Amino acid sequence: MRTAEVGACATIYRLNLVPATLMAVIVLDEHLTPGRALALSAAIGAIALIGRGSGTIGRTGLILALAACLLRAGMALGFKHGLAAGAGTSQLLFVNGVAWLAGAVAWGAIGRPAARTWRRSDLAWGLVSGLLVTGNVLFLTLALAAAPLTQVLPITQLSFVLTMLAGCALFGERITARKLGATMLACGCVLLLAYP
Repeated sequence: MRTAEVGACATIYRLNLVPATLMAVIVLDEHLTPGRALALSAAIGAIALIGRGSGTIGRTGLILALAACLLRAGMALGFKHGLAAGAGTSQLLFVNGVAWLAGAVAWGAIGRPAARTWRRSDLAWGLVSGLLVTGNVLFLTLALAAAPLTQVLPITQLSFVLTMLAGCALFGERITARKLGATMLACGCVLLLAYP
């Protein structure tokens, strides 16, 4: 997200419900309905529109956003598997937090040299982001304990629309016809997955 637009990154990242849906079909024996198949096609169209947009995300940004998308899908599937196996939400959140901390320490130790230099804003924005992601994971876990993954994820993924609008308001990102089309396809994907 350092060089790519936040709206484009968020749209692709939030389409993690596509690989999560495919994994749920394969691993959790959920069904691939015609509506879900159409949703997957809409998601691929959205990614293609954003990925081809000049200056929107670029090849490296697209690859990194898709990697984040796949990892996020795996996280949701892991949470659902853990809950199905009887793990408690508190335990899942604790272990998830420890894993995040270990990853951050490793990145700081072996990552880019800039990761070893600290500014006051790093701490402030890291804290804000950390609190938001903690709330996100908490409510995702509680929702997954109460409802099927293929219904929870589409609802949680609609945040990309808010992110795109915030990117326009806060960072001066433009809404192009290509981005608008990708957003409409992504919304269609979410709705088709939410109401199979």
